Amino acid sequence: MAIDEIHNVISFLSRVENDEVVNVDFLELRACDQGCAGGVLLTENRFITVERLHTKADRVREKDEFAKGLPIHHQEVIKDNLRVAPFEARPYMALDTDVTTALQKMERVRNVMCFLPGIDCGACGAPNCESLAQDIIARQANLSNCVFLQRSMEKSKKLDPSHSIRIIEKTWGKARLDKDCYKKGAKHES
Repeated sequence: MAIDEIHNVISFLSRVENDEVVNVDFLELRACDQGCAGGVLLTENRFITVERLHTKADRVREKDEFAKGLPIHHQEVIKDNLRVAPFEARPYMALDTDVTTALQKMERVRNVMCFLPGIDCGACGAPNCESLAQDIIARQANLSNCVFLQRSMEKSKKLDPSHSIRIIEKTWGKARLDKDCYKKGAKHES
């Protein structure tokens, strides 16, 4: 089963967790509508991108006798004789195994949410502000991971701009902010 858009994914996983969904062996969960083809960082219209992907997949199926008639998502698995072992579900990310401690941490998450903008842009590396707040409480992130709070901290001289850049590089990679005239949409796109 394939689920698109993060709010649908969250809702569906809640139903799975509550044992409301049965007889589903494999889930394909995508944060964006139409998967990455509909993502916020895409420069093309998502509908045109999805159509182009389907057209390319159809061309591949027309050229490959073995792939004719097979659904797109099964081609490589069957063609390469790949056997996939059953997936083991990871334990649900709980704030704590002790209920009292988990409730205290939940309250701390709510307090941290007061400081976050609630934009859910994902630029910090977390899918939404609430996930970032949970990461902060779990000591896996800081308030300064939020790019909006970074700008505010820089303005009030609470965060050095070079440290802000290091946070961004840690999240997205060192060369991400470097000039690149060969990337998609740039002057010398290849």
